[in-house]
Amino acid sequence: MPLINEAIYAVMEGVATAEAVDEVFKLGMAHPLGPLALADFIGLDVCLDIMRVLLPDWVILSTGPARCS
Repeated sequence: MPLINEAIYAVMEGVATAEAVDEVFKLGMAHPLGPLALADFIGLDVCLDIMRVLLPDWVILSTGPARCS
């Protein structure tokens, strides 16, 4: 889940498009699905619920769940 969260941040911050992030993971790292396609497959609501459970420990280590405006 942290990988999906970081991929969301990359798109949010304008580092790359969603398509580019997924393409990098498929071609460069041999993942069958990119992290954003995987999040869509799992369900964005499920991903958000998981990140909320991880939030207390995650805030200490990183930036927390990506926030959508």
